[in-house]
Amino acid sequence: MLWLFRWVGGVLGVTVQGELAEQLLNICARNGITVWQVKRVKNAIRCRIGIRDFRRLPRLVRGKGLRPHIFEKSGLPFLLARYRKRPGIPLGAALFFALLRLLSCFIWTVEVTGNQAVTAKEVITACKEIGIGEGTAIKQIDFKTAGQELLLRLPDLAWCSLNAEGCRLTVDVSEVNSKSEKTEAPSNLKAAADGIITKIDLRSGQCMVKVGDTVREGDLLVSGVMEQESGISFVRSVGSVTAKTVRELTLSEPFSETGRQRTGKTAVKRVLSFFGVRLPLFLGTTPAPYEAEQREKTLSFFGKDLPVRMTEKRFYFTETVTIHHTEQALKSRLEKRLVEEAGEGATVTSADFFVEKEEIGLRAIVENEEEIAKEEKLLFNTGNP
Repeated sequence: MLWLFRWVGGVLGVTVQGELAEQLLNICARNGITVWQVKRVKNAIRCRIGIRDFRRLPRLVRGKGLRPHIFEKSGLPFLLARYRKRPGIPLGAALFFALLRLLSCFIWTVEVTGNQAVTAKEVITACKEIGIGEGTAIKQIDFKTAGQELLLRLPDLAWCSLNAEGCRLTVDVSEVNSKSEKTEAPSNLKAAADGIITKIDLRSGQCMVKVGDTVREGDLLVSGVMEQESGISFVRSVGSVTAKTVRELTLSEPFSETGRQRTGKTAVKRVLSFFGVRLPLFLGTTPAPYEAEQREKTLSFFGKDLPVRMTEKRFYFTETVTIHHTEQALKSRLEKRLVEEAGEGATVTSADFFVEKEEIGLRAIVENEEEIAKEEKLLFNTGNP
């Protein structure tokens, strides 16, 4: 901080000439004058000295044959003297710091921590709905009441706390533990596809089939109605039933289709947001059709976000075109679709291409071993019309 103290007081670069210029150092030491950056330049001494000490120097070196000369001036006094005839500069600086002090009384940014299922955007939107966001005066916020209102608007939150750290509002949340288990309502397991049963893993319910049985889609596999000596009880059927299935898949692709492609022309429009107020930096509207991509950048200062955002929306103009495909390209596309729709571990036993009108198709027989049990709730007849 010594350099700052010297800069505020003003610093002079001095050259002292004379036959015995080294006497300057002895004179300064005896009279408590501080000099620094001292070096010899031919028959002269060059150093730095404060303004106040320099004013004493001519009297002390009188009659010693030493002649001090100033070669450089720096520091706050000289800076103020340079702009004393330009009042706009100090006035602008004063207004800047006054505006900075005023803006520090408002929320600049809102950050959300502790959220997983609930997105930060949902929390920030809920904060805006209760009157808290960028540009809100910090003194006007009742943090306890705001936290309670936020919990009412977001049922998935179990706890919420709002804290102001300078100009940044931090919303700390804790979410309600979601139920991983399904409700225990009575249910059956039915077949989702035709197949031959290969494996049964039952945890609850009464099994109605056995390994090797052939079932059709919709057949009852596991019943939630349990017959016991004490009577009939209703339970939720839990388990898995694996079966070997044979499916026929028919896929098709057109030889030509209407689509959109970019023309190569683009347009960019920007919007400046300051404390939530959006200022468009463009005129007019963009004619359709187009594809749009949007990016948002928050300005920061020394790692701290400022309440200033620049939103850039880039428009890619498009036109309607008719796209024609070759037969080989469509066959490759159908083969890829077949692999995706058949599923992992499936075996394609036969596949035939066919041409029909303006499209090409693929008919295939697929064998697979898959889970076919589908849960279906039990419906009870209450006797009411």
